Amino acid sequence: FLAKGQADTASRQIGKAAKQLAAARDQHVQLKTLDKGIRKAQGAALSALRMARDQLAAEQPEVPEQAVLKAEIVSDFIHDRQRWHDLELSCGERELMRDGYGRLYRKARKCFHRAAASGKAEDWHRLRRWVKYLALSLPVIADDSKAKALAARYAKLGRQLGDLNDLDVLASRLKQLP
Repeated sequence: FLAKGQADTASRQIGKAAKQLAAARDQHVQLKTLDKGIRKAQGAALSALRMARDQLAAEQPEVPEQAVLKAEIVSDFIHDRQRWHDLELSCGERELMRDGYGRLYRKARKCFHRAAASGKAEDWHRLRRWVKYLALSLPVIADDSKAKALAARYAKLGRQLGDLNDLDVLASRLKQLP
């Protein structure tokens, strides 16, 4: 529904804004994940987790929220939201959502097959994004108990895949520590 090339440009722009937030998010999640492990650990594991957390925290000083929310990022998200509001559809919302949901499902299915075949963390992370899109779009398409239950299952799967990705990123980061 956008002129040729505008959708790709818009996706790149919002993706760039999101990537600028990734390092601060990763830092936050890594420390919170270690805190959770520390609460559950005992003995040598507790000592090792505390040491790892101290080393990560020393290398990555806390980033204040104001430093993360740069004017450029805020502007990119505002512009993206306005782009969505200004869309002129040549079909009804129901048709758009139904067709869009079909596209999301096919993309998620393809990502699942790729991840299952490769076993690569980045393929599983890519699947997480598409599963989240399914969870967010399904309640808009159908407002019944089956759709709500399926959306909840997609959301749970998305969280589990996200947790696995966070652990993979943390494991890679910990391997870099002395």
